[in-house]
Amino acid sequence: MIEMKVAGIAIDAISHHPIVFLQDTADRRALPIWIGEAEAKAIVTALDPKPSIRPMTHELFVHIFDVWGMKLERVVIHSLKNSTFLCGFNCQSGRDQKRH
Repeated sequence: MIEMKVAGIAIDAISHHPIVFLQDTADRRALPIWIGEAEAKAIVTALDPKPSIRPMTHELFVHIFDVWGMKLERVVIHSLKNSTFLCGFNCQSGRDQKRH
């Protein structure tokens, strides 16, 4: 498994679709993932938080995790199916760890 972090968002020059770039922690590998406009806006908002007019979906999840005392440890991309990356996530609540 290769640990990666969000490096940034760009727009594909040909298709004009947003791309999220994941970069490994050693800065040797990058993984571009084409995403939708709504997802790109949510990622940009999370990376550079500014007050919004209304709560965003990712803010709701952060609030729920806080209230339940949970921490999102990692998101694991485990497969590619029909040009879609599929993933799971690991959460921790106290000593209890969950994988979904």
